[in-house]
Amino acid sequence: MGLEKVCHYCLNSLVLPQIMPAVTFAIANQKGGVGKTTTTVSLGHALALMGVPTLIVDMDPQANATSCLGLEKKSGFGIYEPLLNGTNLADRVISSRRKNLWVIPSELDLAAAELELSSQSEYLIKLRSSLLSLKENYGLQVILIDCPPTLGLLSMNALCAADFLDRYTTVRILGHGRVRANYWCSRKTKAS
Repeated sequence: MGLEKVCHYCLNSLVLPQIMPAVTFAIANQKGGVGKTTTTVSLGHALALMGVPTLIVDMDPQANATSCLGLEKKSGFGIYEPLLNGTNLADRVISSRRKNLWVIPSELDLAAAELELSSQSEYLIKLRSSLLSLKENYGLQVILIDCPPTLGLLSMNALCAADFLDRYTTVRILGHGRVRANYWCSRKTKAS
């Protein structure tokens, strides 16, 4: 079954009406190299081809999703500053040059956000606050958050902002241990 057919089946199962806020997915695993970015970009592209207005949020300081979409990593144009301030991300949304697909790029400065967020109040819900207006007012149906390969504050923010968590793993033994750790962290994060 092709990716487009799988996406079509999943979307029909979810039933995404136009009047609801966008559904947000965090694509996460604390292990690198398991296909998080590839899945995020491929799924975003497939949804866009199906006519589903989709936003990719690149939360990884390595900015691979940003690069995969052919965009430059520019300091001051990504998610870093709005994330720290908990402000609206609308002015950071960039066209991917593909119909129905937009991106909020990452930037190298985002690596410093882990330290800076830890000293702020409500540091786990900064991304959720920043995405709220985009979810409700911009006609998006799906938001895909590409998480970094850690369980730090950037990933925790993504988990708190997401309606659903997609955990990707490899068939190696280390990948399975990471799934348990991600599950435990997502449960604890949502409970707080």
